[in-house]
Amino acid sequence: MDIFVNTYGAYVHVKDLMFAIKTKDENGEDQTGTVPAHKVRSLVITSHAAISTDAIRLALTNNVEIVFLHSDGQPYGRVWHSKPGSTSKIRKQQLIASLNQTGLQWTKNWICQKLQNQADFLKDLKKHRTEKHGDFLQDKIDRITNLKLSVQNVQANTTDQIADSLRGWEGTSGRLYFETLSHVLPAHYQFDGRSSRPAKDAFNAFLNYAYGILYSKVEKALIIAGLDPYLFPFGC
Repeated sequence: MDIFVNTYGAYVHVKDLMFAIKTKDENGEDQTGTVPAHKVRSLVITSHAAISTDAIRLALTNNVEIVFLHSDGQPYGRVWHSKPGSTSKIRKQQLIASLNQTGLQWTKNWICQKLQNQADFLKDLKKHRTEKHGDFLQDKIDRITNLKLSVQNVQANTTDQIADSLRGWEGTSGRLYFETLSHVLPAHYQFDGRSSRPAKDAFNAFLNYAYGILYSKVEKALIIAGLDPYLFPFGC
């Protein structure tokens, strides 16, 4: 399981070789819950909480990662054991791929899949909103699909030669996508584009927190696989 510690003043420590999370109830009284270390995959701790060095050692001993998040869900640090996730050969090959057509093709595939997912979701929305929003949704679907074709058809030898164009197409697609989501929501839930720090509305606050959690899980998966999430093209 993943443990999320986001209560103000919470304290993670060790009791009987288990993780113990101490918080205060509505009356201000201390309450403590315990979880066996072998059942935990990760400890996710937000601002205004604390963890003991014994809890950190217990986590490292049991291969439990510790992720620290800002209050908006954006991760800013990770505690992980010092053992390498794989041989250096994997990262060497990743670095080589980032400098040739292999890295370029992976980057294009990822972006194309992202844009396709956006278009597919808008198509699902259109099925139930044909009368009121059908033309609006179809216009956005067509424009995102054309952006995907631009990514597919662009030619280069390496990713860095077209990185600015890829970011531009991906960014434009994202703007169209979120503009469409806002458009089909009831008026009191609509939002004016993406905002991160700080989020300007409830929708973006939720999305930022969800992205922060997802980012942490993806980063962990890459590290375990022996890949560097900050090495181009992953960080493009």
